[in-house]
Amino acid sequence: MAAAGRSPDPSHAARAGAVGLGWRPELADMLLDDGRLGFSEVIAESICCHLPDQLAELRALDVPVITHGVSLSIASPDALADRTAVDHLRDVSQMLDSPVVSEHIAFTRTGGTPRGPHADVLDTGHLLAPPLTPESARVVAANARVVADIVGRPFVLENIASTMAFAESRWTEADYFDHLASICDTGYILDVSNVLAAASLHGTDPAVVINRYPLERVAYLHVGGGFYGPDHLYRDTHTHRVHPDAWTLLREVLANPRLRHANVLVEWDGEYRGADIACDIEVLSGLVGHDPPAFPVSGPQTRRARPRLRRRRGAYAARLNSTVTDLMLGRVPAGFGDSAAHATSNTLWGKRFFEAATADPAIRNIPDARLRFAEHARAHPRRVSPRDDARRFLDGWDRTPPRSDLHRPDHGRDDESG
Repeated sequence: MAAAGRSPDPSHAARAGAVGLGWRPELADMLLDDGRLGFSEVIAESICCHLPDQLAELRALDVPVITHGVSLSIASPDALADRTAVDHLRDVSQMLDSPVVSEHIAFTRTGGTPRGPHADVLDTGHLLAPPLTPESARVVAANARVVADIVGRPFVLENIASTMAFAESRWTEADYFDHLASICDTGYILDVSNVLAAASLHGTDPAVVINRYPLERVAYLHVGGGFYGPDHLYRDTHTHRVHPDAWTLLREVLANPRLRHANVLVEWDGEYRGADIACDIEVLSGLVGHDPPAFPVSGPQTRRARPRLRRRRGAYAARLNSTVTDLMLGRVPAGFGDSAAHATSNTLWGKRFFEAATADPAIRNIPDARLRFAEHARAHPRRVSPRDDARRFLDGWDRTPPRSDLHRPDHGRDDESG
């Protein structure tokens, strides 16, 4: 990979493609003013009843905006028991006339209805990778077909950054994506930085791994900032410059002729430093040029899934439930390595801390706030609203001394992105 601190030479011959930047209100002026930016992507859950004025202005300029979901929990068996999230995904995509709608191959919660196979609902608020098994693929495929039918637009799925892996996983992620495409004909977002994170977890060569994905099914790519922690795991933060290793990996995949759609979107989710973002856009512009984006016109085929034994579905659901319970309590789930489990628990607690501290910044004034909050999260694993979480923590923090066995955060931000 590239040497630390160096980015690829932006002067080399660019592949025909489009440069994108994720929509955030803080980036609206950049999206409206920079003619190199050919498309954008908005988090569906950030839109309420109408489009923000500047986002509507962006659409009036005929800049395509993809609708991107983060809360469907599409790898959960009960993901669509409550249709609220998928209906909202459809409504936002209609407001934007999105060429593509997307979500993550992930679960965020274990449960959905009182009669579901894991009715004792736990919501992590964070994207977690499912086991790479036939059982999870069937769940994802069935849910993807239903979502595609509801939104009525090409629906594609994204690989996530994961610091954990299930012992029962049967495939690599690339092989899992191949299998999933064979049973529901889905397309993908390929997040290059997330491939880098997975390679750091499994000790594999990311350049070899990325070329094994079904690149002909990729609708567009993500690249975002991050860094390596002391445990040598790559942290995909979306608040740092794009890492040199991610640029090198992006160049690797852009050189593969199986990649049909070279639309690449830069992700920033906080600490919006204009100069750093402009530098990332400059490098990316040298890699893919400034062509209008071209997106696929198909998605998961709507067809009846073959019937499966409910017992098998229940076993898969129970495995997700026990895993999430252990992680939220700081325990190591069965079949997980200590390092991966602790890194994932820290991520869950860190994201919850970030949300609570945003709701009430007074939390940050407490000595050892991050460690004390981790102990609070262990004692109260069920998530409530960030404001209620902050209030409960502030009411009892002085009765909760930080435990010495909790792992201190090793990253520059309180939460990590998926």
